[in-house]
Amino acid sequence: PGRAAQAAPDLSRSALWPLLRSRAFVFLAVAGSIYKAATFGLTLHLVPVLQGKGMSLTDAAAIAGMFGIFGIAGRLATGILLDLLPTRPLSIFMFLLPVVVSILVFYAQGSWVLAIIAVAILGFSTGAESDIIGFMAARHFDHRVFGSVYSYMMAPVSVCASLGPLIAGMCFDQQGTYDLYLAIMAVLIAISALLIARMPGEASAAAAANPAR
Repeated sequence: PGRAAQAAPDLSRSALWPLLRSRAFVFLAVAGSIYKAATFGLTLHLVPVLQGKGMSLTDAAAIAGMFGIFGIAGRLATGILLDLLPTRPLSIFMFLLPVVVSILVFYAQGSWVLAIIAVAILGFSTGAESDIIGFMAARHFDHRVFGSVYSYMMAPVSVCASLGPLIAGMCFDQQGTYDLYLAIMAVLIAISALLIARMPGEASAAAAANPAR
C-alpha cells in the first residue's frame, strides 16, 4: 500500500491545467462542441425541416423515425472501423458526413429517396461522433487522468448541443425556412473536421501530458 501511494499520479489542479490548455484538448473539445451544436439542431428540428421540403407530417415523421436505427449502426460500425483503419482519416471522413446531409436536405424537395439517405447519414455520423471523440481522447491522454480530462472536455459539448436547436429555431423565425441553418451547419461541420485534421500526433500529446519534472 505504501508503494502504491507513492506511485500514485499527481492529480492536483496544477497538474491538470496544462492538459486542459493543450492543443489536443482544445481541438477535440471545440470540434466536438461545434459538431454537436450543428447536428443536434437538425436532429431535433428534423420533422419540420422535412415538412419545409414539401413532405407531409406523416411522411416526415416516418423518415425521421429511422434516425435512431442508423445511429445505433453508426456507433457499432465506427467502433469496429476505429480498430481497423487509421484514426485521423476515418475521423475526418465521419465528421464531414453531415455536410452531405445538409446538401441532400436542401435539395430534397419532397424526395423520399434523398430524405431517407440524408437521415441515414445523419444518424450514422451522429452515432460515430461520440465514439471518435472518446477514442481520440483516450489515445492522447494518460489513462490515469483520462476521467478528469474527458469530463472537462464533454462539458462544453453538452452545452453547445443545447444551443443547436435554439439557433435552428431562430433561423426559421427569421427566414421562414431552415435553409440558412443548413448552410450554417455545413460551415460548422467543415470547421470541426478541420480541427480534427489538425490534431497533434499522439507523441506530442504524450509529451504535453507528461511534462519534464
